Amino acid sequence: MLIKACMNGGRTRDEHPSVPQTSAELAAEAAAAVRAGAGAVHLHPRDPSGAETLDAEAVLAAVAVAANIEAALDGHGLAAPRLHHGYGPATWPVLRAAIGLGRDIRVGLEDTTVLADGRVASGNAELVEAAVRLVAELSRPS
Repeated sequence: MLIKACMNGGRTRDEHPSVPQTSAELAAEAAAAVRAGAGAVHLHPRDPSGAETLDAEAVLAAVAVAANIEAALDGHGLAAPRLHHGYGPATWPVLRAAIGLGRDIRVGLEDTTVLADGRVASGNAELVEAAVRLVAELSRPS
């Protein structure tokens, strides 16, 4: 059975003093959760004030944390499915990174309303078609 550790979500430190906010805190909490038996980790990027954010710098820091979590899960021999997705402007960079790691991805209007080139998608089907093309493009031998 897969146990997914959800690091912070919409929780604040007012609700619990151990809610991780910085990249370092997320990394430490995620590593501890993996050592405790988690086979997957879910986290939300935060800005310096602790608020959830999709700011590129915070998202990139969270992606770096996620890459380290991936390595830790792999190092523990955990082969649980890992589904990656982004939100808003982070969607396509996150999908590219996930495809490069051979991970499963998700896409849809819940995550983004635009295609990788910035054009507004006509709907979910166009987003999925774009993701399928991206998988094919990035999966080709060099």
